[in-house]
Amino acid sequence: MAHRRESTVPSNAGTFPILPAKEIVAVVQELLGKAVDPMILSEPLDASKIHDLYKDIVLAALDLMPEDLETPVEEAKACLEHETIHKKSVEELHFWRRLSAFLSKIGIHNFTYRDLTYPNYKRTRRALSGIINFLKFSEERMGLHLEENMETDALDQESDQLDGELEMLREELAKVKAEVEAEREESAALWASCQEKSKIVNEMNRKQAVMNGFIKEKKVRNGKAQTEFNQLKQQVLAREDDARHLESQIVRSPAKVKQRLRNLENQIENDRKAIVDAESKWQNKENRLSAILQIENDVNKNIQLLLEADQVEEAMLKLQDQFKENKMGLDDCQQRKRELHANWEHLSRLISNVEANVQRQEQFHLPKIKTVQDALQKHQIIIRSLQEEASIVEAECRMKENQIKE
Repeated sequence: MAHRRESTVPSNAGTFPILPAKEIVAVVQELLGKAVDPMILSEPLDASKIHDLYKDIVLAALDLMPEDLETPVEEAKACLEHETIHKKSVEELHFWRRLSAFLSKIGIHNFTYRDLTYPNYKRTRRALSGIINFLKFSEERMGLHLEENMETDALDQESDQLDGELEMLREELAKVKAEVEAEREESAALWASCQEKSKIVNEMNRKQAVMNGFIKEKKVRNGKAQTEFNQLKQQVLAREDDARHLESQIVRSPAKVKQRLRNLENQIENDRKAIVDAESKWQNKENRLSAILQIENDVNKNIQLLLEADQVEEAMLKLQDQFKENKMGLDDCQQRKRELHANWEHLSRLISNVEANVQRQEQFHLPKIKTVQDALQKHQIIIRSLQEEASIVEAECRMKENQIKE
């Protein structure tokens, strides 16, 4: 809110020009809005007329009513047993206090009560000239005062708007912190899952090592069985050679031939049984070898799964590193926001100091208002630069947030 101030003293107080009597009468008549005796300042001066003139000027300049001078002070009422008796003296006392304070304020400090009871022509002209100079000066500065009040109101509105924007930035920062915390919890859960999968992968590696040893052992046994099968096949071929050789040595005796044939049939039957047994063993070994190959395929699939798990683990490590980088970037962003908030608080204190200085400068020296306005414009430029920096920080925070989500 703009702070209303009382009329201030012009810079040339005490050095104002002494106006002619006619001009004083014309200006006072314009001020009071009523006719004034043109001969009121003619020598010798009439004390009662001068007294009434001063009284009318005080009422008009200070915007008072006659009743304001007649009412005694609340603390003094208890001391006045007969208030009506003291009515005149109370009114005169109020009038003198208001007049002396008003004249002292505009730079006339040597005005005494004797100037009312025994007015002097030169001193009266000087006092009235000082009052007219002050009122004219106040009238000229009233427009500037209203403009300054409007500018101060605009600055207050802009300050409220900046406070709202700062509150919005704080809320967005709180949301970003909550999202980062959620991402941190999700990352921790993901890391725990990766640790679990790593344990599973290690267990599968151990089983794979055991399975590789089992496969090597089965391959050694399969080689031995193949060697035995080849040996039996060679034996069968040798028996067939023996049979052909015996056929070439057949004796034409039917009984002996029959006996030889039965022996050969028995030997061939035994050989066939041995071959069937060998083929059965070979088939069993083939089946076992197929099972081993199937196990080997399963092991290869498990190895592929292990490789994929390693890739997932590497990706998780990269994500963790990226999360740490994003976290560091977000911490930098938060640090910049804290610095921006500190700058904003410092600027708010500067604006408060500027407003206080404006009030003091207005009460002491009006021509310095331009310098204060320039300072306010500089602070407004600083506020706009802080707003732009806050927008940049907000954009960086959103980029970090998008990177974290990706």
